[in-house]
Amino acid sequence: MLTSGGDNSSSEVFAYQAYGNASSYGGYTSAQATAVPLRSFSREGHMRVILIDSATGETAWLGDAKTEGQGMVNVTDSAFQSSLAAEVVEVLADSSHFP
Repeated sequence: MLTSGGDNSSSEVFAYQAYGNASSYGGYTSAQATAVPLRSFSREGHMRVILIDSATGETAWLGDAKTEGQGMVNVTDSAFQSSLAAEVVEVLADSSHFP
């Protein structure tokens, strides 16, 4: 059983990119510009891992998993949690502790 919780995400503006144009006609000049903020995203996800003995229904193993990421792409909560869950399952399946 995998349960998620304690996820955190944040973003901050680290720069601005400006777009604009200018035109000149008959001695008159006009210009227009727009500044677009560039954001960096940080995300942290936590997951509780509970392995249950199918014969007894008792908890056989309990663990925690955590993942972190940073970049310019804001990954959705479901994608972030799915990625962590898939990695946890893969690591446990490859472990010699759980044949």
